[in-house]
Amino acid sequence: IILILLTIGVSFLIYLNREAPLIKNNQVLQRLVTTKLTEPAIEDRVFAWAAGLRGFADRPILGWGWENFNYAFNQYFPPLIYRDSGSTLYFDRAHNILIELLVTSGPLGLLSYLAIIIFAFYALLREKKLFSQIMALGLLAYFLNNLFSFDWLTSWLLFFLILAYACHCELE
Repeated sequence: IILILLTIGVSFLIYLNREAPLIKNNQVLQRLVTTKLTEPAIEDRVFAWAAGLRGFADRPILGWGWENFNYAFNQYFPPLIYRDSGSTLYFDRAHNILIELLVTSGPLGLLSYLAIIIFAFYALLREKKLFSQIMALGLLAYFLNNLFSFDWLTSWLLFFLILAYACHCELE
């Protein structure tokens, strides 16, 4: 709880001081405090999500198949993505794990994924050890990150290590 409150507090202070030289001269902090919902990178994700949801409507039971988001996306390709030369969205992923799983594996696949996350989170929180609770926060951070991005080998590795630890906690 202290870590969460500290993170929120620091984030709030950075945002309040967004005109300070320390933040203006730091590229990462500057990007964090100036991101707008109308930026092409954000709008492109929303367009991809909308195309994915339209694709889901075509195959609402089992989806388009694992790793086949690009077919649904191509079927409902939103031409507005190319309105800006800075648009660099990869068209093979939804950039949102919930939409990705809904489109590629249907509601059953999405519910299975959510069940894994929820049960692992529950197993980690039931354990009264600080390390287990930190792992639960790591699992939550992984999930929130995947609402706006997609998995890479490094994030999968972390995810499976957390799941393995959650299973260990459950078996103890």
